[in-house]
Amino acid sequence: MATWTIEFYADDSGAMPCRAWMEDDLTDTQRDALASALRLVLADQGIDVCRSQWGKALGQGLYEFRLRHTAAEVEAMFGGAPPGAKVGERILLRVFFHPHGDRIVLLLGGYDKGDDPSERKQTREIATARQRLADEGPGGSTAAGTLTSYESSPIMVGVAQSFDEYVRTSEKFDTPASRARRAVFDHAYTIAMQVIALREKRGLTQTQLAKLSGIAQSEISRIERGSIHPTEPTLVKLADALGADLRLVERAPA
Repeated sequence: MATWTIEFYADDSGAMPCRAWMEDDLTDTQRDALASALRLVLADQGIDVCRSQWGKALGQGLYEFRLRHTAAEVEAMFGGAPPGAKVGERILLRVFFHPHGDRIVLLLGGYDKGDDPSERKQTREIATARQRLADEGPGGSTAAGTLTSYESSPIMVGVAQSFDEYVRTSEKFDTPASRARRAVFDHAYTIAMQVIALREKRGLTQTQLAKLSGIAQSEISRIERGSIHPTEPTLVKLADALGADLRLVERAPA
């Protein structure tokens, strides 16, 4: 399962600026791409995204998540999905976040860098995100540039809604493409729970299951986090190693 929980920051009035930005300012293509990236990349890696092109540590507990791929591209890279068709719309988004509590990523805000790539815009958006942290109390969760350690934040941040709940309930995600994508995620979650239950029932570690199945431990870890949708050959190997059978189950009516 995902190792970090993603939640929206809320101010004293209950307003959620990052959610409002996603709802009001992003196109369907941008919103779907960001939803896939948040789930498959940020929820999986947390502040470690800053070790790659996906993120940057801005100091004093503030981090930047960077997205320049479509949902199909993200899912092909991190979710085990086949590469999708190229989408004409350019994706270049920035999201500011803060880690706090028990491995929680708090979304503070974001903007479309493709719409305004200027340094002035970037500086203004960073200042706004910092102010949201400052409004909640002193300090930050990590020292500037620190990636190797994680400590609970001392500030009491406002959280109004989790990202997963938002995706489940927002009408913005009630489109054929979004429903199909959510069904894939739900299926990956179901498989993850079944693999974990069978592995633990047999008293196996991931490393032991990797040796029995011939599947890399890192891939088993991603399957159990729901980060990837395993292929049929992979499922067959896992089932054989776990003493289980693959079955065809009739789908519920659409």
